Amino acid sequence: MKRIVLIAAMALFPLLSRAEAPTAGPAADPTAHRHLGLFLRADAGLGYMVMKGSGTMYIDGLTSTYLPFGVTAGYAVIENFIVGGEVWGMTTIAPSPKSPLIHYSNLLLGAVGLNLTYYFMPVNIYVSATPSLSLLRQTYDQILGIPLSGSANTKVGFGGKLAVGKEWWVADHWGVGVALQFFVGINADTTNVDSGITWTTLGGAAAISATYN
Repeated sequence: MKRIVLIAAMALFPLLSRAEAPTAGPAADPTAHRHLGLFLRADAGLGYMVMKGSGTMYIDGLTSTYLPFGVTAGYAVIENFIVGGEVWGMTTIAPSPKSPLIHYSNLLLGAVGLNLTYYFMPVNIYVSATPSLSLLRQTYDQILGIPLSGSANTKVGFGGKLAVGKEWWVADHWGVGVALQFFVGINADTTNVDSGITWTTLGGAAAISATYN
């Protein structure tokens, strides 16, 4: 009888050992919370801008609060350094026209450029620069005091966007953040060739962002 019990125990021991052994969990993602591979970021915010015209004649433009926006897609060529393309721009909110000649009701500055972003880790602070081609669209509702609505596009010119931001990881590959942004657009006029006007648009903004990397 003792021999039978001993044989049964020896037979069951491997099965009990396997049942009690802890199962290994999934392997940790080695790319989590790192800036590698595909990079996507969208940002939007609120800022203040100034537009002025200068050349052979000088024209006061307008000042306004504005809404900035941007979308970036790129790739980390080395860890923490991203190269990509960015579409960005701004649109005014309740502008305050300063020109006695033209009463502007809205401005829309749009641009596309090469985005370069570098992250300082592990603090996850980044600096970003986007030299760009820009286009300014001016909408007006009054000329020389006469109600007259219309819009005009400038020539394609130089634009640029700079940003300094901080992000926090909310998932393995998703981060949210805040940033200070600065914009410039320099565009030659197309509707007043004889005046030689060049429009300069400057702005600064605070923005929030969502990033996948």
